Amino acid sequence: MVWLTYRQHRLELGTMLIGALAVALTCVAAAVYVAGVRVQVGLDACPSAFGTPECVARFNEYLRQTGQLRGLPVALYVYPEVVAAFLAGPIFARDFERGTHRLVWTQGITRLRWVVAKLAIVLCTAVVAGIIVASVGGMPHEFMLGSIGPWSSFDFEVPVVISYLVFAISLGAAAGVLLRRTVVAMLASLLLFVGPRILVESKLRPSFMPPATLPAGGPNVTPVPADAWHLGVRYVYSSGVDFPQDQYDALMRNFRGGDFYAYLSSHDAFAVSFYHPADRYWVFQSIETAIFLGMSLVLVLFTVWLVRRRA
Repeated sequence: MVWLTYRQHRLELGTMLIGALAVALTCVAAAVYVAGVRVQVGLDACPSAFGTPECVARFNEYLRQTGQLRGLPVALYVYPEVVAAFLAGPIFARDFERGTHRLVWTQGITRLRWVVAKLAIVLCTAVVAGIIVASVGGMPHEFMLGSIGPWSSFDFEVPVVISYLVFAISLGAAAGVLLRRTVVAMLASLLLFVGPRILVESKLRPSFMPPATLPAGGPNVTPVPADAWHLGVRYVYSSGVDFPQDQYDALMRNFRGGDFYAYLSSHDAFAVSFYHPADRYWVFQSIETAIFLGMSLVLVLFTVWLVRRRA
């Protein structure tokens, strides 16, 4: 069964691994090039805040030579989506569409063995591909100017990249068994992968833990640590409840000069910075990995159940 699965899906498995290797090698080559440009233009000799015309000129030259590479991390971001659509969708859909699954089932191979063997081989390949892609996970720092700390590379670390790929394979397999049409399963896998991916990143991830806070205005203002994930500044009551926007606008209209933050505090409004410190990074990695692996487990169980119940 292992050999049969390999023979049947060697193109998809090979494409997954070669694609991962191509992405990784491209990032390595680009990182080396960008580092060389920094040395060539002398950018590292300038302070972080460019204050001289010479440093501004160096920075502009650096941008001119490397600006086209700033979109390269998109390849790392999009890779799991490509796997979900073009590689995972046909795993089972093609068999059902062509009827070849019946041939396998009549050769003494049970449905359970068939579905488990195919999933195991493809998922193991996805794990290897994820490790290859994530091995260059920290290199987007070279292309994303101004990124500081680990959070800018959150989506490219080994645990979450593997979980994204496992989820992509599980989703494509479930869509293929359910829809039984290759093209339809590919489209459904792409659309259904993007939804949870965006939802977790934009809505759930910032709320994995309550954010830490620091005063953002007034005499006690404290800068947010450079390696933290800064969520922004909001105005709140002294109790911590968000200050309504309409009331803030009214205060702004009535402000007549003087100490602005003292004026706000007299109305029980305070500027607060919300952030997640760097020591939460791996906790967040673990939570997001668990979310996607949990959804993958549900999809795998659904796929097995569906294959065993449907002819």
